[in-house]
Amino acid sequence: MWIGKLLMLMTKKHVISYPNEKNFLRYQFYFGSLARGPEYSIIAKKVLDKGSIKDYMFCVSFLSVADFAYITRKGGNERLKENIDLICDLFNVLSNDRKHLLKAWTYNPKDYEDSVQYATAILNQCNIIITRNAKDFYFSEIPILTPQEFIDTL
Repeated sequence: MWIGKLLMLMTKKHVISYPNEKNFLRYQFYFGSLARGPEYSIIAKKVLDKGSIKDYMFCVSFLSVADFAYITRKGGNERLKENIDLICDLFNVLSNDRKHLLKAWTYNPKDYEDSVQYATAILNQCNIIITRNAKDFYFSEIPILTPQEFIDTL
């Protein structure tokens, strides 16, 4: 399956020593790209490559990993475990808990899941959120960048 191949191409060089910025990758930016097909993954790989040169730490929420597992479960448990192991090697997986779920309501969201992602980023002191749909975070107090905008700032 091409998802596993793409993840294998992304080496541990993307796991940085984390001295600088924490960047939150929204589910649909990265894992959604994987689920849609290889053509959507090119920009995701560019973000990771360029960010790793600048020592950025890329964070994803536990919720995103669980969603990814649900979407890609048809490949079987062995392949799924391999992909989850690689995700855990490549990204700082942020936990989701009660405080994230409750904080999410305070943003008065149109989409609760977006608000949970935002609460996870904020409560873990992420500096930016990278997403394909910046308009979903109309309530954000931190910069929201598209993948291309992030690349352009490097």
